[in-house]
Amino acid sequence: LIFLFFFESANSNQELFQKQPKIFSNNDNYISEIGIDKYENFIWQNIFFDKSFEDIKSFVSNLPTKSSNAVVQDLVFSFLTSKKTLSKNLISKEQDDEIFQTLVDQLFKTGRLNEIELFYSESVSLSDNDFILKKMIEGNLLRNRHSEACKILENKVRDKPVFFGKIMIICDILNAKYEEAKLGLSLLKEQNNPGDIFFIDLAYSLMSEKNISESDHLKKNLDEIKELNPIIMASLQFADISPNFEQIANLSTSGLLFILSNPSVDTDLKIYCSEILAKQSRVSIEMLSEAYQ
Repeated sequence: LIFLFFFESANSNQELFQKQPKIFSNNDNYISEIGIDKYENFIWQNIFFDKSFEDIKSFVSNLPTKSSNAVVQDLVFSFLTSKKTLSKNLISKEQDDEIFQTLVDQLFKTGRLNEIELFYSESVSLSDNDFILKKMIEGNLLRNRHSEACKILENKVRDKPVFFGKIMIICDILNAKYEEAKLGLSLLKEQNNPGDIFFIDLAYSLMSEKNISESDHLKKNLDEIKELNPIIMASLQFADISPNFEQIANLSTSGLLFILSNPSVDTDLKIYCSEILAKQSRVSIEMLSEAYQ
């Protein structure tokens, strides 16, 4: 039902079904207007026209990204990757940036990581956008492309420790730069943010020679974490530690896809993920059958 909210305005744009697919990257446009220009996406062209920031932000934030219905998943994907027009007299540049971040975050949750990279590669205006860079780094970590993730970090954002702190620490550990990693962990500990204690303990354990997958201390602390982010999930894989069922149940599609390729995750959890992804048509029935076997 959420897609009926703005359907009337979107439906008025069907006469535009004549262009060939390409990416829009007009620097004069707001960054949240970027999208893939193709036949099936034109119904969304004017969905945000004459709409306020509050309405747009609420609509995008409440998209049914976890729906088990494959048709809904296709609609969400079409919407998130479409080019949309904003009313410049209603939306400020700061609000445009917030809308863009929400769109990219929802696209990330659906596991559409290639499209995020496509947006970035086709738009000069995004070359220094920290948010999309972070999502690209996290996406590479979830696809076990660790060197690519750290290369983005090294080339673009090493001078921004607050925003990219945990990613910098993980990349330093992967590259055996333990002194740099320990310095980053010390700074992170000083910030005293809730939920960072487990990451700090896990990071220090990764730099030790102990078999941390058998650490009762880490497993006990892990059980207290209700939601996993990409950095924690990648770190758990490095430590050969499996998350629990409750944490898996809260994952977005991108997280579920990562679980299937993670050798440290328990088999029953992989079957659970495969069942959800098969319903969403994100994995084949054959893959689900392999998971059962």
